[in-house]
Amino acid sequence: MNDKIFQIADSVHGSVQLSQMEKLIISTQAFNRLHSVLQNSTAYLTYPANKTSRFTHSIGAMHLCSRILRYAVENAVPTTKDDFLGKVEQRIRGYLSTGQAEIWRTKLGDHITELMRHPSVIADCDRMYITNRPSLKQEQVWVYVILYQAVRCAALLHDIGHPPFSHVTELALNDINHGLSCAPTMTTRVAEFSNSLGVNGTDELHEALGIRIADRLLEHVARKAQLNVHPNREEACCQMLYKLVHSLCLDILKETGKNEGDFLCADIHGIISGPMDGDRLDYVVRDLENSGFMKSRAADERLLTSMRLMQVEERFYFCPDIRALSAIEDFFKLRWFLYKYVVFHHRVRKTDALLTQTVTGLATRYLMDQGAVLTEKGRALPMDISGLWRAVANGDRDADKVYFDDLVQWDDAWMLTVLRRHYYEEYHNGQDELKFQLEELLSNQKRYSSLVKRTNDFRQIDQACVQAMNAASEWLPEPLRASFEQAKKVKSGGFFLGAAKALMDVDDSSKFQEIVHHAARAVLGKYLVQFNKNKASVLDPYVHCQGEAVPLSEVSSINAELDRNWSLFPVFFLYFTGEHKNLTSLRKQIGEELGKGLSKHFVPGYNGAKGGE
Repeated sequence: MNDKIFQIADSVHGSVQLSQMEKLIISTQAFNRLHSVLQNSTAYLTYPANKTSRFTHSIGAMHLCSRILRYAVENAVPTTKDDFLGKVEQRIRGYLSTGQAEIWRTKLGDHITELMRHPSVIADCDRMYITNRPSLKQEQVWVYVILYQAVRCAALLHDIGHPPFSHVTELALNDINHGLSCAPTMTTRVAEFSNSLGVNGTDELHEALGIRIADRLLEHVARKAQLNVHPNREEACCQMLYKLVHSLCLDILKETGKNEGDFLCADIHGIISGPMDGDRLDYVVRDLENSGFMKSRAADERLLTSMRLMQVEERFYFCPDIRALSAIEDFFKLRWFLYKYVVFHHRVRKTDALLTQTVTGLATRYLMDQGAVLTEKGRALPMDISGLWRAVANGDRDADKVYFDDLVQWDDAWMLTVLRRHYYEEYHNGQDELKFQLEELLSNQKRYSSLVKRTNDFRQIDQACVQAMNAASEWLPEPLRASFEQAKKVKSGGFFLGAAKALMDVDDSSKFQEIVHHAARAVLGKYLVQFNKNKASVLDPYVHCQGEAVPLSEVSSINAELDRNWSLFPVFFLYFTGEHKNLTSLRKQIGEELGKGLSKHFVPGYNGAKGGE
C-alpha cells in the first residue's frame, strides 16, 4: 500500500490531496502542457492578472468533484446508495468478465485468480482512499474506491484536449472544418488536416481529442507504475486498480451507454459537467479572483456538504439540499457576474474575435495552397499554422515518447510564436486585413473600436430597429409582436432584438446572423461582430427537499432573475475600423438596417410601407 498522502498547494482550495495515481498523471508531459494553456484565451489582454491555466483549474475541479461524490453518497438513503453502487459494481465486474481473463493474466500474473474472485483487496492500495471514504458496507468499499478514483481522474483530465488558447482556437478549428466540407477539391494539406483531427462534425473538438489523449495517458501511467514483469500481490492490486479506473474513467468521459438507454455513466458525468458541477464551482471562483474581483466562496461548505445522491425513476442526480438555497443562488449569480464582466466584456470579446479570425484566415490560406505539406527537422512542431493540427496527428501509431513530445509543444507560447512569425514574415509591410488583425492582437495597436460597450449603447440600436419596423409590426408573429409593443412602451425592458433572435434560432440560427452581417456591411464596411450566447440561464437542477428531488425552479426564482438579466445584455457586439465621431448616429443606422432586414424576414413581400403587398 502507498502509505504517503501527497499534497499540492492551490490558491483557491488550499492544500489538495493527491493519490499515487494522480501524482503520476500530473507528472506527465501531457498534463504539464496545461500550465501553458490559458483558460480564458485573450482575457488577460483586458484583465492582466487573469492568467488562469488549465492546469490549476483541473486540480481544483478534481478536488471539488470528489467532494461532491463523497458527500452525495454519504448523505444518500440506504436504498439509493445500494442501488447506485450496485450498478457501478455491475459495470466494473463487466471489465473483469471471463472473456478478459487472459488479458488480465498477462498483466497481473498468478494473482489473477484471487483478484478476480476477491477484488475488494484493492480498496486499500492508497492511504488517501482510506481517509476519504464515506460510511459504507464493507462489500461496497472497493466499488466506491474505484468510482472515487475514476471520477477524480475524469475531472483531472476533462480539459486535457484543449488546444492552445482553449475555446477560441477550438471555434476557429470548427469553422475551418465546416468550411472545408464545402471545398471543391481535396488538396494534400486539406486531407492532412482532416486526418489529424480525426473527429466528426457532431463532436466537441476538445472533448473528442481529450478522450483520445486521456486513454493514451492512463495506459502510459499504468505501464509506468508496473515496476516488475512478475508483480507481487501488492503490485498486482495496484495494477488492477489502475486498469479498472482507466476503463471506468473513459466510460464516464464518453457517457458510455447513454445512446442505448443506460444512463449510469452519463449521470456520474454530471458531477463534472452539469448545471452545478465541480468544473463550474471551481472556475467561477478562480476566474473572478484572478480577474481582480472580490474574493468569493461560491463552493462553500454548506453547498458541498449538503450534496445528496437522489434517484428519480431510473436516473441518479447529485443534489444540494434546500437548506443551502442561498449558496446555490449565490453560485448562479456569481457565474452570471463572471460572464457579464469578464468573459463577455466587450474588449475580451473583441480580442477573442481577432484571434479566431487570424487563426481561421492563416489556416484557410495554408490549406488552400496546392503546395506540398511543410515539414520541420526532428520532432519540433512546424513553426507555421499547420502545427495546430499536426500536433495531434497519428497518435495511435506513434510510440508514447513521440506522441507526448509532439503534444507538449501544443500550447499558447507556441501559438503566439507562430502568429508573430506569420506577421513579421508575411504581413508586416502589407495592407492585408490579416495584417491589421495580427497587429492589434500582438502589439495592441488599436485597429477596431467598440460600437457597443454597455447596455445603453445597444439600446440605441434596439430602439432604432423598433422604430424602423413600426410599419410592419402588425404582421409580426404573435409572440414577437408582444415583445415589439413592450419595447416601444418600456425603454428599460428586455431587448426586442433578443426576442427576434430567439424566435428565429428555433428554425435556423444563421438567419439572424445574416441580417446582422448585412446591416454591418451596409453601414460600417469593415467590421467584426461577436454574437453572445446565453450563459445566464440555469438548466433547472434538482435540489433535495424533504426527502424528494425537486426542480430548483419550484423553490427559487433565480432562473427568472437570470433570464431578466440576460434579456438586458447586448445580443451582439460590433467593432468598426477608422474614425467615427458620432457613434450614436452609427448605432441608429445599424438599427434601421436591422429593422428593414427583419421586416422582410417576418413579413414576406414587405416593401417598406405595407406588409404582404
